[in-house]
Amino acid sequence: MYYLTILNLTKHKLLTDSYNILSQQRKPHSSSRYTLIYGGWQQGIAAAILLILLPWAGYKAGTIAVKDNLAQIETVTPQGSQATITLPDGSIVRLKQGSRLLYSQNFGIENRDVTIEGEAHFNVKHMSDHDFRVKTGALTIVDKGTEFSVRNYETESFVSVELEKRQK
Repeated sequence: MYYLTILNLTKHKLLTDSYNILSQQRKPHSSSRYTLIYGGWQQGIAAAILLILLPWAGYKAGTIAVKDNLAQIETVTPQGSQATITLPDGSIVRLKQGSRLLYSQNFGIENRDVTIEGEAHFNVKHMSDHDFRVKTGALTIVDKGTEFSVRNYETESFVSVELEKRQK
């Protein structure tokens, strides 16, 4: 019985001492109240900034990653054949033999850029928000909605552009 009483007293003293230590740590000092209010304000601003910046940064990183991974669409016509291609914006390209047309998967969304090697006839649909660009080796043709032909073979030392007719 004597042993059990000592054990209970020791247990009670241990709990009381623990409670006193914890309650002393929780009491704010006179200067800590200002620190808590000021620190809370700064943390709120930091949290608000993070709530705005983190989703924006994720969106930008994702957009860049998607743009970098967009496919390039390529049409090649071997010798002795021709092809007619309707681009996503409605423009029509007649690709002559031995030619190559290259454009991005996002054609018409951000730009209307195509690259030509060989010879092609373009019937460009007018779009006021994006110019139609035909890139050759050293020349970029900017069009707003006409019909024209481009000749750009690797074996030739010149690029030929012929305006067929202007659309109204």
